[in-house]
Amino acid sequence: MNVHTHWVGGLAAGAVVAPLVPAHAALVVLVTAVFAAPLPDLDHPGSTYGRFVPLPGVARIHGHVEPYRPGPFGNSRASFGQVGRRTPWGIGWHRGGMHSLVATAVSVVVLGVAAHLVHPGWGGWVALGVTVGMLSHLALDALNSMGQAWLWPFTGHRFRLPWPRIHVGSVGEWAVMALLILGLVLGTHSVWAHGLPGLALSGR
Repeated sequence: MNVHTHWVGGLAAGAVVAPLVPAHAALVVLVTAVFAAPLPDLDHPGSTYGRFVPLPGVARIHGHVEPYRPGPFGNSRASFGQVGRRTPWGIGWHRGGMHSLVATAVSVVVLGVAAHLVHPGWGGWVALGVTVGMLSHLALDALNSMGQAWLWPFTGHRFRLPWPRIHVGSVGEWAVMALLILGLVLGTHSVWAHGLPGLALSGR
């Protein structure tokens, strides 16, 4: 899925949780969920966040690993998504370790502690936002045909749903995003109509 789909997915996941938390924490959870949703794609050198990671990108072309070259004359299309980064521990392939439950847990702890150091009292809510945001990413990518190494480092096996197998940027992805937006609209209307707790609708 592209970054805009993950942002919407993070917002949708955050919107499900926000009414269940205290009013002062709802916005923190929402914003954090949106920010955190694309984080697993740091392993992709061409992703929105990944472009800022100072590790060399690689692409596997016909079985050979070569430097990743984006753009219309690069090798990103020919790689069919088999891209990653060179790290001190070897190549971290896209939808590998960063798309695992372990990476999600580590991110939750690191960002939660960092938030607590910046603003005591925010740590737990930021950790919750990171959790739902990153899990929304894994849920959406489960619709893709490549699969994800959810149980890395215990196994490199890639898990995926048997159907549908949606390709990045396809009509299927746009349909998924439209459904997410529709759910957000309907859910927001329900919150405002019924005054669910957590969003300060009652003024408390």
